[in-house]
Amino acid sequence: ITRSLCNWSDGPCPPLTPFIIEFSNPLDPAAFSDSQIRIEPALPGATVQLNYNSLTIQGISKGRTTYRVTVDGGLKDVFGQTLGEAETVRFDVSTAVPFLSGSSDILITTDPSAADPSVTLYVMNYGELNVQIYAVEPSDWPAYTAYRREFDQQENPPTPPGRLVVDETMPVEYEEDVLTETAVSLTDALNGRTSGHFIVIVQPPARLFQQTWERKAQTMQAWVEVTQIGLDALADHSQLVAWATSLTNGAPLADVAITANAASSTQTTNGDGLARFNLADGNIQYLVARQGDDSAILPANPYYWDEFGWQQQPLQDELRWHVFDDRKIYRPGEEAHFKGWLRHIRAADGSISLPGDGVTAVFYQAYDPQGNEIANGTAPVNAFGGFDFAFTVPQNSNLGYAYMSLQAQGSPQSMPGHDSYHDFQIQEFRRPEFAVQAREESSGPYVVGNSATVAVSASYFAGGPLPNADTTWFVTSTPGSYSPPNWPDFTFGTWVPWWFFGDGFGDPAIERIDYGFPGQTGQISQTFSGVTDAAGEHYLQIDFEALEGNQPFTVRAEATVMDVNRQAWSANTGLLVHPAALYVGLRSPTTFVEQGEPLEIEAIVTDIDGNAVAGTAVSVTAARLEWLYRDGQWREEPVDAQTCDVVSTAEPVACTFDTEKGGTVQITAVITDAQGRHNQSQLTRWIGGGRQPAQRNVQQEAVTLIPDRQEYQPGDVAEILVQSPFTPAEGLLTLSHGGILSTERFTLTDGSTTLRIPITEAHLPNLSVQVDVVGSAPRTDDAGEPLPGVPPRPAFASGSLNLSVPPYSRELSLAIAPLADKLEPGKETAVSVTVTNASGQPVGNAEVALVVVDEAILALTNYQLVNPLDIFYSQQWSWLQSRYGRSSIILANPQTLASTQTAELARTVTEQVVEDYAVAEGEALPAEMAAEESAAFDTAQALPAPTLAANAAVDDGSTAAPIELRTNFNPLAAFAPTAQTDGSGQAQVTFTLPDNLTRYRIMAVAVAGDNQFGAAESNLTARLPLMVRPSAPRFLNYGDQFELPVVVQNQTDQPLEVDVALSVTNLTLPCSPAPQPPCLSTGQRVTVPANDRVEVRFPATTQSAGTARFQVAVVSGSYADAANGELPVYTPATTEAFATYGVVDDNGAIAQPFAMPDGVISGYGGLEIGTSSTALQALTDAVLYLTAHRYDSSEELASRILAVAALRDVLGAFAAEGLPSGGIGNGRFPRPHHPPGHAKRRRRLPRLGA
Repeated sequence: ITRSLCNWSDGPCPPLTPFIIEFSNPLDPAAFSDSQIRIEPALPGATVQLNYNSLTIQGISKGRTTYRVTVDGGLKDVFGQTLGEAETVRFDVSTAVPFLSGSSDILITTDPSAADPSVTLYVMNYGELNVQIYAVEPSDWPAYTAYRREFDQQENPPTPPGRLVVDETMPVEYEEDVLTETAVSLTDALNGRTSGHFIVIVQPPARLFQQTWERKAQTMQAWVEVTQIGLDALADHSQLVAWATSLTNGAPLADVAITANAASSTQTTNGDGLARFNLADGNIQYLVARQGDDSAILPANPYYWDEFGWQQQPLQDELRWHVFDDRKIYRPGEEAHFKGWLRHIRAADGSISLPGDGVTAVFYQAYDPQGNEIANGTAPVNAFGGFDFAFTVPQNSNLGYAYMSLQAQGSPQSMPGHDSYHDFQIQEFRRPEFAVQAREESSGPYVVGNSATVAVSASYFAGGPLPNADTTWFVTSTPGSYSPPNWPDFTFGTWVPWWFFGDGFGDPAIERIDYGFPGQTGQISQTFSGVTDAAGEHYLQIDFEALEGNQPFTVRAEATVMDVNRQAWSANTGLLVHPAALYVGLRSPTTFVEQGEPLEIEAIVTDIDGNAVAGTAVSVTAARLEWLYRDGQWREEPVDAQTCDVVSTAEPVACTFDTEKGGTVQITAVITDAQGRHNQSQLTRWIGGGRQPAQRNVQQEAVTLIPDRQEYQPGDVAEILVQSPFTPAEGLLTLSHGGILSTERFTLTDGSTTLRIPITEAHLPNLSVQVDVVGSAPRTDDAGEPLPGVPPRPAFASGSLNLSVPPYSRELSLAIAPLADKLEPGKETAVSVTVTNASGQPVGNAEVALVVVDEAILALTNYQLVNPLDIFYSQQWSWLQSRYGRSSIILANPQTLASTQTAELARTVTEQVVEDYAVAEGEALPAEMAAEESAAFDTAQALPAPTLAANAAVDDGSTAAPIELRTNFNPLAAFAPTAQTDGSGQAQVTFTLPDNLTRYRIMAVAVAGDNQFGAAESNLTARLPLMVRPSAPRFLNYGDQFELPVVVQNQTDQPLEVDVALSVTNLTLPCSPAPQPPCLSTGQRVTVPANDRVEVRFPATTQSAGTARFQVAVVSGSYADAANGELPVYTPATTEAFATYGVVDDNGAIAQPFAMPDGVISGYGGLEIGTSSTALQALTDAVLYLTAHRYDSSEELASRILAVAALRDVLGAFAAEGLPSGGIGNGRFPRPHHPPGHAKRRRRLPRLGA
């Protein structure tokens, strides 16, 4: 043993501080046992913690007591050595540090039922206190807040406002080291009156402190009001509603004069106790309510740090944007299209209108991911408030997430929404050719011991399945949660505090899977593989075993399907697996009980659907948790377990547990269903380690508000069930929508009532409802039990709801009808859109934006079309702020009101004492333990596109028609941003499909008038009976050898013998015999099964740098298809640099030999030679930068000196124009300055000097 200490220092040992024993070597945690430590006398709640080379003993130590800790001689260190002999360490626990505490609020309202109004304090080890009371008026409030600020900032305390009426030393009866409740009486200060306002200042005697700040830290001071008036305020951006009620019973007070800032404006309450103020009159820092001689004050700000108050907040209307693009992701060189609408949103009520004549155009600027501008322009705004534009993404754009800034020209720059933003992507990508969907094939619910079947299907966008495709399943189980319905008050599973905010299933390609979940609570994953069937589907059976903890878990099954050309796409589905057919739930009336009070827990057993199940055995265990050091790490382990065995009924069953010791208690309930499967739930509750000061303030409680439906429409009447935590009570209903709409008082006599609210068009898209109730509730003792023979206490509660009123009446319905659902690529077609309103009537003169895009490209970004209705009808703020006067009430001791003896208030020592002691002693508590390489690109002379034979042989020897070559692979088939409906509500757009073999998504967005919007989607498919899909790489390097994959798909019901022909330029194909010049065309014959596809590969070699082009065609009888493509061929050039040094000979010349590098390709590359009279010339730019730098500091000057010193000889010898001379500088050396606000007397920190 090298040292022993407590309180993390060598100083005194106050009660509750830990005992620490340090050793010369690190201790062996595996060999340590608590039994190796003996403490005399016994230390209640003692725990021993091992931390490297020390032991920390924590417990409830008693003041003025000597503890002896004996360490067994068998204690081992990590090297296997023992202590040898038992050693005893002595710890002398001193008395507790004196302590004074009270409310930290700047305003205190005394108990309205107290015959002797007073201010409650908590004292430890102080025998007397200095008390000063100043009589003040409500108009002194600003001076009081200024005084509090000065008190914190000035070394010498200032004088508070008001008239000093009490200045005395108050004796305190206390027991040493026991926290004692005492009270400062206001009776003398009231001088016979029943109400008044005072500043109360309580401090320990000055003689006990050496420093002024030490006494200031233990000064309790507050504005204290004695009143019977309860004053609340509700405010928005332009008005304030004051509500005056009786503090004793909540009854509304009529004819009360409410004054803003004591003098500026006065209103009188009506029969409901309400008075209204217009905030345009100025900043209201506080309200004063007067009725006869009684008065109450309500500050707007609960803090004194600033003078913030209720004031008018000018509302600004805004411009709101709805902007969308055609596909979100673009390759360099592609054209991007954008469409948008603008609307003017009125701030007061959220009403929507056209932007007006002032907004004439939209200026846009597009930027690539590196912030380089790639496009800009101006788009006019039409009569519908719409605009559209397009630009081509530059070929040299950086890849990644790009963005666009938009500005409304003609609107004030200060107007919210003058600017907007839209993002998109610039990427290089491979176009998806097929879609994958995962689904749950079997039906739940799923329970441990059973199995589930999941399936995946893969099909081409152009139609047709992917048979015999490699399929990989990645199955992951994760602990989950589930709560049976109808039991919202019960916890199922593990409670979390709210304040811590398989088989192949007929597929012979895969063996049966016995999918088990090992006994652990973390995430578990397994992988399985197979191939799809003829329909492009694959099935997987999953068998379930229980997780540790008997909890539900989720299973995520992700399937990846790979086509023959190695293009792969994934999809996933999820399942919830129940641990048993029954669930057990737990609840308790409170999360915290005092030590010695019984802890009551209720349990309920239900099935998965939430039906109560009787007759099931339930085992409930309550165990106290302690942190213990086990096996080299800290663990929270259960100790002192208690068990309660009950049988479930149709109603909750109860268990009661003893609470002899304080701490954290874990309650666990376990049940077993008929199949022997288990389920458990777990709660955490807390037990106080002794009595703490009783709660004397009035806490805001919660009003429960239950709406009768999920959403409403104009014309409906919303019924809100109000449940108050106390009765009788007076209530105030406040409706707000962009500000306060109305207030209505109501009365609760039996704990609940139903409020009926008519819904109107003005409430779109939401209505905020707030209910405040005031009244009284029974007083309780420090143990929470109701007290007989005492008056009730003031009580207040609040609750709020947001009622959804979707703008269905403003929604447009769009019916999209393509001329044909399926057609060949390159054909002309048309799409008609019919627009109707909420009543089903056609809407003429509506603007329709129609976009037809390749679904494969949209799948890359999971593109979702946004309805402008969701943008323009966003949730409306309520702007409601609430302040409650009852929150400042500090209740008198209820035992005093009952004229009974005051009980002992608190346990022997509190943690606050330990912290205060540490602060007083100046001690700190311990803290809680790819280089990108670019290739040169040589542009080769453009070569003519290759051509295929005009005719192809057919089976009967006749001549076939020419094959139509597909060359237009634009993913955008149509972008019609300004189509308009006719009188029948119909608009039609005609367009020609590109040559893609895919499924197109048809998207239409419509607007009509000021405030009607809608959107819809449909699709059409471009397909051929026989299709060819080349899958070329993105680029090649000169000299590369590669294989060009070509997928041939047969969408007929018969197998086809297909001729595949390939023609190329700037590529060489292996032909036999090899022709002269190199072979530029070749072919193969393959058999493609019905409704299937095959991959054909053509080996090729690059000829030269530039662009390689190819055409591929397939023919089978009357069926044919052809496609072309191109890809860049880069020059594989690298740069090598060499340097040599020497001296020019007498003839003024030197000869330098060069050797050709090995492996050089003839016709590429070059040689650059540079000469310099000095190797230091490479530093020229750096010297210029340093000498021209405009700022002076020690760092800049030091860098300049180093640079000039390195080139001193060069600068002097050459005297080149633009370079500095060899001098160091102009003699200016910056003098270090003190940081702003730092006094010169402070010690300078180490700094860089030159």
